[in-house]
Amino acid sequence: MAKYQPVSKTKYTLQTIFNFAFDEVFKVVRFVQHIYNPITGEYQAKEDASPAVVKIDEPDSITTYIGSAAPGTATSVSSWQIKKISINGDITTIQFADGNKNYDNEYDERAALSYS
Repeated sequence: MAKYQPVSKTKYTLQTIFNFAFDEVFKVVRFVQHIYNPITGEYQAKEDASPAVVKIDEPDSITTYIGSAAPGTATSVSSWQIKKISINGDITTIQFADGNKNYDNEYDERAALSYS
């Protein structure tokens, strides 16, 4: 029969962890997702491999378009992911151009695209 093993204590208190995670610029606590690598036996920070530029357009009080693409991408190139946020009373709807999250739309054409 296996002997009972007490739960190990962490090296840092929760407060210390929060202090390490505090972003002085934005005045918020930020966390980086970590994933376990079974090959190395270590936890590694999961970083976004593709930094993005984000454009936001609010043509009226109930519609917002948010476009995301690689830095330097022209707004006329079909390399944007675009989502549309619509507000109707108490209901907020988030839809993607062409009904998917692909980076294959022109940001300049955001108002004319089909969303679902």
